[in-house]
Amino acid sequence: GVSIWDLRALRRPAHRLLHAHGEAVTCLKWAPGEKTTLASGSTDRLIRIFDLSLVGAEQESDEAEDGPPELRFVHGGHLGAVNDFDWNPQADLFSLMLASVSEDNALQIWQPTRKAFKRDSLFEVRDGEDSVHYYGEVDGDDVE
Repeated sequence: GVSIWDLRALRRPAHRLLHAHGEAVTCLKWAPGEKTTLASGSTDRLIRIFDLSLVGAEQESDEAEDGPPELRFVHGGHLGAVNDFDWNPQADLFSLMLASVSEDNALQIWQPTRKAFKRDSLFEVRDGEDSVHYYGEVDGDDVE
């Protein structure tokens, strides 16, 4: 698993990603410019991306089968253990791009789907008891 520590309170981890990977974690990095987006690579050949702002968020039972709410994306393209990866330092949240290398000497340049980072509701408008939620992209594409 992966433990997240708050250096101001070192008695215990602030959060544990207990089932982050099935094998040893080999690399762990924060997304540039993102306070809550963290990725981890492992000898299980996977890179997982987490949004820690979603820790403890409610999930439907069918969503829980895919992992905890903070798990936003899993890259499973490597055939060997992941040795390292890095984020594109010029990327913003909707154009995140990563480069990863594995023990079989494969270099992959890839990008998570935009929907992996879409919130359930981008904004909410309230009028008394009624409210309207907007789902989809800000530019109007992929409205659900």
